Amino acid sequence: MMSKCSNVLIMLMLLRSRQKMKIEELADKLGVGKRMVREYKKELKKLGIWIGSTRGRYGGYFIERDNNIYNLGVDEQDYSVLKMVEGYLKQ
Repeated sequence: MMSKCSNVLIMLMLLRSRQKMKIEELADKLGVGKRMVREYKKELKKLGIWIGSTRGRYGGYFIERDNNIYNLGVDEQDYSVLKMVEGYLKQ
């Protein structure tokens, strides 16, 4: 199980790489429930990273306003590598 802090950062990386994701997709990727994804959204807001949302078939969460100081420069491929490294470190 990942820590709250690491899940918030992973959520940020996912939204940066994919632009928009449904809350269900985020919950699945992070291994948490939809309620926790909403909590992570609140944490990002405290950091000055505003996550917007749209409803409907093509809706989802997206980065509305972002403070560039938090730019991690990590894309989907980097995320996959980080997850693999995390697995090795746990062993």
